[in-house]
Amino acid sequence: MNPQNSQDCFTYSSLYDLINPYPQPLTISTDTWCSSGQILPDGTLLHTGGENNGFKKIRMFTPCETTSFCDWEELDDVELLQGRWYSTNQILPNGSVIIIGGKDAVSVELFPPTTGGSVVNFPFLADAGDDQMDNLYPYVHLLPNGHLFVFANDKSVLYDYTNNLVLKQYPQLQGGPRNYPSAGSSAMLALTGDYSSAIVVVCGGAQYGAYNAMNITAPAKSSCGRIEATAKNPVWEMEDMPFRRIMGDMAMLPTGDVLIINGAQAGAEGGEAGCVMCQLHGWMGCTKCGEMGAVALTLTMYLIIYDMAYLNNFYNTFD
Repeated sequence: MNPQNSQDCFTYSSLYDLINPYPQPLTISTDTWCSSGQILPDGTLLHTGGENNGFKKIRMFTPCETTSFCDWEELDDVELLQGRWYSTNQILPNGSVIIIGGKDAVSVELFPPTTGGSVVNFPFLADAGDDQMDNLYPYVHLLPNGHLFVFANDKSVLYDYTNNLVLKQYPQLQGGPRNYPSAGSSAMLALTGDYSSAIVVVCGGAQYGAYNAMNITAPAKSSCGRIEATAKNPVWEMEDMPFRRIMGDMAMLPTGDVLIINGAQAGAEGGEAGCVMCQLHGWMGCTKCGEMGAVALTLTMYLIIYDMAYLNNFYNTFD
C-alpha cells in the first residue's frame, strides 16, 4: 500500500499450494501493516485492522478447491468498532473471536459484532503500558476453564471476557518487557491428564530501552517463564533457552512439543531496526545465517530438531 492509500502493483497476499507449488497472487486493497488474524472453525481466515485505510477494516479469506479461484473479501457492511493496530485475535468456544488491544486501544470487541455491541474498556492494557508501548500484541490463551490468560509487557491476568472482569492478577514475570516492541513469544502447552490444567510459557524478549534507543546491539533475553495458569496460587518458574531471542515464533507440533523459530539475538522490534538485526544475527537463533536448526520446548527439556519439516514465512519491513 503506497502512502496515498491507493492500489499499486505489488502483491501483498498469495496462496501457496504444497502440491502444485506456484504462489497465486491474491487481492488486498487496504493496508494490512501490523494487523492480526485468526482461523475460524470452518477454516476461514479472519483478518482485522492495520494502518491507514486498513485501520478499521475486516477481511475474510475462505479457502476453496485448487481447481477454483478464491480471493480475499474486504467487508463493506461491517467494520471494527475501534481502529486496531498491533492487536491480538483469539477464538472463543462459541466460534466467535475476541479482538484485544492495539496501539491506543485499551479495549476489546467481538466478531461477529453482537446486536447493540460496543467496545469494552480493558484497563489492564493501560496498566501494562510503559514509555515504549510494551503492551502491544498481547499474548492471549483460552484456558480450559473458559477464561482468558492475557499477558502484556511483564504482567498477566485471568480475564472473564463474558462479564468483563479480571478474576486474578498473576505474579509479575521478572526480566523486563516481553511484548511488542520488545517481544519474545508465548504458547500454551499441550493439555494432558483430565485437560483441566494449563501451562503457559513466555520466552525471550528485548532489553528495556532497546526500542527507544534503537539499540540494535542490546542483547536479547534467553530466559523463559512458565506458569500453571489454572492453579490456585500460580508462580512463575524460570529457565533458559540455548539462545537469546527476540521476535521469535512458537508453533505447536503434533508431538506436543513447541517449535521456537525465527527472530534475532539483539535489538528490538520495529521497522528498519528489525531488518538490520536479522542481517547481523541471523534467523532461528543460530550462530550463523542459514544454519538449519530450531529449538523445541517440551516440559523442561530443550531439543534441537533437524529432521522435522516446516514451512517458514518471512516479511519485509517496508510499508
